[in-house]
Amino acid sequence: MASENYEIALKRIREAKKNHLRYLDLSFLELVEIPHEIRELNFLMDLDLSYNNLNILSDEIYSLDNLHYLNISNNNLSDLNFMLGRAYSFKEINISNNQFNFIPSSLLKIGVSHILYENNLFLTIYLTN
Repeated sequence: MASENYEIALKRIREAKKNHLRYLDLSFLELVEIPHEIRELNFLMDLDLSYNNLNILSDEIYSLDNLHYLNISNNNLSDLNFMLGRAYSFKEINISNNQFNFIPSSLLKIGVSHILYENNLFLTIYLTN
């Protein structure tokens, strides 16, 4: 199933590249990694990676300069590594339902207008103390 879903993701990426799509939906594919071909989609403005099994966000995602909306909710992420000093276009990032112990400092420093962060470990820790 995992390799079949990876192929589905590749097919969607190729279609997005061919048609210069601004939105790409790779949700619910149980991906543990994102195909490297996604780095060629610098024109993307909205990317949905929700409901996968991602433990880390690949470097290719950090290089998509024109992303305005990134949904990485419902994965297994515990940190993000946005490069400081780089210009990002984010307006909203959804990190809800992951394994974050805190809102990653790199995310706070890149100027995202809106961060959705419901149901993460740091909220549980904060609410129980």
